[in-house]
Amino acid sequence: MNNRRRFLLFSLALAVFGVMNLSNLLDRPFFANMPGRYIVHLLGIGACFGVAIFSLAIYFLGRRLS
Repeated sequence: MNNRRRFLLFSLALAVFGVMNLSNLLDRPFFANMPGRYIVHLLGIGACFGVAIFSLAIYFLGRRLS
């Protein structure tokens, strides 16, 4: 149960930092003038990196815990 709680706290901390950085980015004028296709492209790249980092973390933590 302790590992699940640690994973939850880690996920929440990442979500908080993500929301803070997103709100900072939305206030910048260069982001407001970007075409929509570039924004979708950036979101796709971020999702791919996020899934990759998550998968690596699960892989290495799973090996250590078993």
